[in-house]
Amino acid sequence: MCVDGTSVCVEVADPSDPLLEDLLLGDTDDGRELTGAFASLAFALRAEPEDDDPPPTLYRFSNRHTGATVAYAALQEGNWPKDSLANLGETETFLAIELLGVVTDFQRRADPAGSETYSYNVMRAIEELIFPETEEAVGLILLVRDRNRQARKLYRRFGFWAEATGVFPSGLDRLPTRCLRKYVTRT
Repeated sequence: MCVDGTSVCVEVADPSDPLLEDLLLGDTDDGRELTGAFASLAFALRAEPEDDDPPPTLYRFSNRHTGATVAYAALQEGNWPKDSLANLGETETFLAIELLGVVTDFQRRADPAGSETYSYNVMRAIEELIFPETEEAVGLILLVRDRNRQARKLYRRFGFWAEATGVFPSGLDRLPTRCLRKYVTRT
């Protein structure tokens, strides 16, 4: 499936793809950490599930003209606290972007088929092609490192808003993180 007016296509990824073991997602701490996370996820998806929780679905985004890998994402539909992570009452179903990594060659690069970047068009693919396949999700949700200003800027442009909970420590390294949401209208 490809996004109209872009070079970006998406498919369910094969977790045995050797590229997942050594993705080039940037030479920063975040890039190296994300590379390791994708390698770990691919390994886990190839193994037998240990519990009843379904694993996230791994997607590969590619350039429709060259077939080159543009990005990978791990997405999972699930229940999240309504309105804010601080709300322990009601829940809503969201499509969670658990991992998203754009290959270094396509970061901050304009998609020649349109006026946006490849990163923006990967987000379009998630919303326009993958989100409609969910059963109950009301929107998209993700966690992003506070220091990742480029990603936060992209998500804001795409209509995500930061929760009132603000910045909180997350992950093994307890780095400052924000939760961003976007409600999506179904057509």
